[in-house]
Amino acid sequence: MLFFARQEVSEWGSAAIAPEHLLLGIIREGKGPAYELLFDKFALDVASLKAEIETHMERKPPLLLLGILSVSDSVPASILARHGVSLETARERL
Repeated sequence: MLFFARQEVSEWGSAAIAPEHLLLGIIREGKGPAYELLFDKFALDVASLKAEIETHMERKPPLLLLGILSVSDSVPASILARHGVSLETARERL
């Protein structure tokens, strides 16, 4: 579940794992005690719960790439700059 929560953090561009990422991780995993409790015992609808959680979240630009580009004198940032990718251009296209 934690693996899937980290995927949610990455996809939403968040800086840290929050409770909503954990719940989305439980949903994404699709099995386990927490999943069974919520969707078998409480009989919640997976799709509607996921959709409701997502309405309360804000998608942000991916932090990893922007973080790499923000260190302009690093090797990866220099290589990307030679290919036309800078912090400014990445932000514009997001």
